[in-house]
Amino acid sequence: MNTEILRLENVTVGYGSQKIVSSIDASISENELVAVLGKNGVGKSTLINSILGFQKILNGSILIENQSIQKLSAQEIAQEIAVVLPRLSIVPKIKVSELVAMGRLPYHKVLKKISNEELSLVDEVLEMVGIYDLKTHYANQISEGQLQLVMIARALCQDAKLVILDEP
Repeated sequence: MNTEILRLENVTVGYGSQKIVSSIDASISENELVAVLGKNGVGKSTLINSILGFQKILNGSILIENQSIQKLSAQEIAQEIAVVLPRLSIVPKIKVSELVAMGRLPYHKVLKKISNEELSLVDEVLEMVGIYDLKTHYANQISEGQLQLVMIARALCQDAKLVILDEP
């Protein structure tokens, strides 16, 4: 039996007192692929933001490996969940390899240098995603499609138990 990573219990999300989606019960286990489908504006991204702790839920509980998300620090959440958002509003002028390596930040103390093992992981993930040739390019000088692949590589490099893709 697969280990449960995420559980939603009677979750209601929205803004202020306005409910967008209510009474959600769901669980996600390791090695499971789950898709949340719906029209624009029905609350898919709001739900994702709530799972990530960016937005407070209106009701219910969100548990990551049986721990309430409210009791976890941002760093602990980032060690468990990686996310790829639909677009970046600002694309940094850094090399693709450096942007992918940022996936390792949840495991670092401030100003800790990335290890050789982590640099090898960056190369491995860039190769796996099929963008190794972009390694030395600047992220702000590649196409949006290529940038989306870079962000997927960053999420994989994060080595989290759960990867969430918003509008992949």
